[in-house]
Amino acid sequence: MNRYWENLMQPILDITKAKTIVEIGAQKGINTRKILEYCTENGGKLYTVDPLKIPEYDIWTEENGEHFEFLQELSLNALPKIEDYDAILIDGDHNWYTVYNELKIVEKNFKGKNKFPIIFAHDIGWPYGRRDLYYTPENIPPYYQQAYKKLGMLPNKNELVEKNGLNGHLFNAIYENNNKNGVLTAIEDFIQETSLDLELEKIHGFHGLGIIYEKNDKNRKITEFISSRSFQDSLSMKLEGERLTYLIKTNNLSIKIRELEEIKNKTAREKERLLEISKEMDVLNEKLRNLSQEKDNLSGKLEAVSTEKNTLKNKINNLEVVNKEQTKKYNLVTEELRNMRQDLKKQSRETEKVYDSIKYNLGDLLISSVKSPKNLLALPYRLLKLSKRAVSKNKSTTVKEKKNNKTFRKLNFHNKKFDKTLFYKVVDDINKENPKGNFYKILQDSESQLKEITRYIENEPLVTIIMPTYNRANVIGQAIQSIVEQSYTNWELIICDDGSRDKTEEEVKRFKDERIKYHKLDWGGAAKARNYGLSVSKGEYIAYLDSDNVWHPLYLTANIGRLLANPGYYSVFNRYIDVYYYDNKYKIKTCKSLTFDYEKLMEKNFIDLNSFVHRRELYDHFGGFNNDLVRRQDWDLVLKYTFLRNPLYGDQLLVIYRRNENWGQISNLQSNDHQSLSTIQANVSSYFENGLPALKPSVDLPKITIISWDVSRNHFSKAYNIAESLSSFYTVQLLGFRFFDEKIFPPYENEVPNFEMTILEGKEFPDFFKMMSEALTKINGDVVYAIKPRLSSLGLALLANYHLSKPLILEYNDLETVVSSPQKDKELQKKFKLEEVDFTDKELQVPYSLQWSKIMEELSHKVPVTTTHNKTLDQFFGGKSFYIRNLKDESYYDPDKYNRDEVREELGYTKDDRVILFGGLIRKHKGIYELVDLIDRLNDQRYKLLFVGSRETPDQKKLMDKYGDRIKVLPPQGRNEMAKINYASDLVILWLDPSIPASHYQMPYKFTDAIAMKVPVIANDISDLGDLARSGYLKLAKHGDFDELMYAIKDVFDNPMKTKEIVDKARSLYIRQFSYKAVKSNLDLIFDVAKKQENTLDVANEFVDFMSNYYKQYKN
Repeated sequence: MNRYWENLMQPILDITKAKTIVEIGAQKGINTRKILEYCTENGGKLYTVDPLKIPEYDIWTEENGEHFEFLQELSLNALPKIEDYDAILIDGDHNWYTVYNELKIVEKNFKGKNKFPIIFAHDIGWPYGRRDLYYTPENIPPYYQQAYKKLGMLPNKNELVEKNGLNGHLFNAIYENNNKNGVLTAIEDFIQETSLDLELEKIHGFHGLGIIYEKNDKNRKITEFISSRSFQDSLSMKLEGERLTYLIKTNNLSIKIRELEEIKNKTAREKERLLEISKEMDVLNEKLRNLSQEKDNLSGKLEAVSTEKNTLKNKINNLEVVNKEQTKKYNLVTEELRNMRQDLKKQSRETEKVYDSIKYNLGDLLISSVKSPKNLLALPYRLLKLSKRAVSKNKSTTVKEKKNNKTFRKLNFHNKKFDKTLFYKVVDDINKENPKGNFYKILQDSESQLKEITRYIENEPLVTIIMPTYNRANVIGQAIQSIVEQSYTNWELIICDDGSRDKTEEEVKRFKDERIKYHKLDWGGAAKARNYGLSVSKGEYIAYLDSDNVWHPLYLTANIGRLLANPGYYSVFNRYIDVYYYDNKYKIKTCKSLTFDYEKLMEKNFIDLNSFVHRRELYDHFGGFNNDLVRRQDWDLVLKYTFLRNPLYGDQLLVIYRRNENWGQISNLQSNDHQSLSTIQANVSSYFENGLPALKPSVDLPKITIISWDVSRNHFSKAYNIAESLSSFYTVQLLGFRFFDEKIFPPYENEVPNFEMTILEGKEFPDFFKMMSEALTKINGDVVYAIKPRLSSLGLALLANYHLSKPLILEYNDLETVVSSPQKDKELQKKFKLEEVDFTDKELQVPYSLQWSKIMEELSHKVPVTTTHNKTLDQFFGGKSFYIRNLKDESYYDPDKYNRDEVREELGYTKDDRVILFGGLIRKHKGIYELVDLIDRLNDQRYKLLFVGSRETPDQKKLMDKYGDRIKVLPPQGRNEMAKINYASDLVILWLDPSIPASHYQMPYKFTDAIAMKVPVIANDISDLGDLARSGYLKLAKHGDFDELMYAIKDVFDNPMKTKEIVDKARSLYIRQFSYKAVKSNLDLIFDVAKKQENTLDVANEFVDFMSNYYKQYKN
């Protein structure tokens, strides 16, 4: 501020006749001396405010007496004590909070009085106009702090820099230009809010200066002075002089540095060169001799290779010519064979008609009677029989014609505007040609369902439709027409012409629609053509339609609607009509309802690509079609894209798949191809062995920060496992708080992570405000993954989104409001309102209290990208979550790694024992007492009950006190030791009490352990366990029905082949959805989705406002 005294500040003080002045921030007192001289000469007084004292202040106080007073305090404490002054110089702590509140105090002191002081505010320009500086961060309330670091700044660079930046020794805000950040922002916010009519004059330049004064006649001279040519010239000369001075100093310093560096480098180079020059000469001479010899050798080889190359090139050219000729011949022969086949079929039908005709039989009868007397005697009888047949045939034909041509049932479509679309015309033709059977009813049911499920989509995301084609001029127009007739309008159709030689291009160009993009390619096969389409696609969703098939006009509306309503799913497929089409007639092959089963899909494809729609992230991360496959590319793609999560399914008839031998369809042309099947099987095997292919280079992967609300208890497992599953590919940070006695959850206390782990001590409020601020500064990921909607996980993630613009993902792992009281469901029925929170409630002092769980669950509904492992949880929070199952490391959870008999022996079990295992937190609602009762009911000494508790609970103590002699309880085990214990077991029973709400919102880790180690599971029908049982991965027994449970147990042991089939299938599910590789692949996609969200979420703003109000409770 000192630099502006003579040119600006003193003239304005003279103009306004200011006498009493307050100076905030004096540093070394350079400007203080000048202001004091001014005040003394004009009979005024100077108040200097600074927390640091220099010796001169005592001298000036003694010399100037009534003209000077020093206050050794922070400005916000000192200002309220000074009641009257003419001007104030603000040059203290350069941050929004301090400057804003300094101005508010000035406003309060002068509110309603006759005058308002002239305010000189330093640092309105770079670097602190839009960026906070904290000399002492502890003096700033945490929720007014920007995230900060001790790093330097450079002009025109938002982020801080490690080297060569300004003020790298101070605490600077990490980012600039956001809300409540910087001196100028504080001034603008104050002026906008105050009722006073104030003017702000800005003097630009390094640091800059702002002059704030009331708009009135008295202060008009200030405006005139600042606008005057003399002041402008004076200021320009001052600034230019400073610039030249600094420039000269900088240049001189740079020259000296370069000179010293050059001398140093030159000396080192010369010394090193002199020492090595003789050695280099010897080495170079030896190399020269070797290279000369090598050159002679290579010259002879090069000549031989060149000759061989030319010979091979000629052979290749000759083979290409032969191949083209053979291909043409093959196509001609194929065409001739098709024509001959059609001719033979026609001739056969005509011959059959002749042989079956009355005329032919009559002639044959007459000729045979002439040749044989015996036949002549039988002639009258045979004539009578032939006459009856003729009459009967005539009647049959009449009835059939009447049935087919007059009495077939006409279809009634639910939306009349689609009546004339191609789909309905074709369906009508199919119905006429197939009057028998239940096709009519199936179609009518389908139309009724469509009427119920299809809804208008307000903001249609772009859909890319890929259509490969080859010589389909005769049918491609119908396929395109069915796309143009879609009720959904925001699509692009990419037609990939695989080298057609007919009039396909002309047919496509008949459609004058900018959404249709035609690409003429060299022939390369259907897979290559589709991949080209994918590479140029722009849609958020991808659909496929071959050039010989037809879509329902609601196809895109129905499927995109399903995906938008269920954003956690990656794909959807539909029921379709499969028909033969010859001579303009249709014959139905099938239109049956479908059920998704990945294991059955591995055996045979039942998903038609024309009925399949998926998110584009699947292609971005895992690639498209396999170019090596001449057929079945669609099957290969569907197996890859449904590996991680089952697709949605629509049981409505939305596609007509048409078969015609004359159209040259791949299924006919390549019907003898058997190599494709081997390739597909090998691909699927590689997914199980190595995971899905990861196409994104590691340099493009974001850094990930995973937040666990606490590291001491079992909820830490999921956070640690996810961090570990990602760490081989991503840079990962696991951050958490320690709220309980255990330093870390016992199964992990001896682990050595291959990722960064940041643990902070958990405290109660108000100390936890500071801990949250500290945690915020330690987040180094580009994306934040918060596990559970808790204050110390989701809350911290929301702060990171607000202050650092970090994309966030929230995982719902439990319903927190009932997990602490699993038998109470009142909390589920009560609607929680944030505005009704009582900030004086002492329960809020504990960051993990039930009250905070209610607050965070209410906010969590508004987080756009979420994950879960349980469908009931998903439904509770809106049905929008991706699935991240409770994962375990497949490198440990592998049955092939262990000797089962040896492990059982270590545990004290014989080969005949039937061990029922319960592993995890022992709590009553998880069915532990029912298991003890079960042992009694089985009344068989072979059955043993084994409990492995993750930590001791009150329920576990009660269990041991009552049944200690009949069960075995092991202490908490290392996390991977459970793999061996599971493998040694014979059965896992998961009986979750459905009358207890907590049971519905969990997916036990015990299930993951069991299916990974091929242990049979019996569970009751609750949440995902019921769905998985109906898919064949475990057995069901109704909770509380011991007869049904014992029957299921008997079936497990009495039918070993059936049991093996179930556990093998379950192991396959584990690899696809519960393994480290599966979770990593899922998160690859989800991270991309999260990064597409807006920078600062509305819910982050809401949370920060809420926490600011709570902070005021302690401040007041």
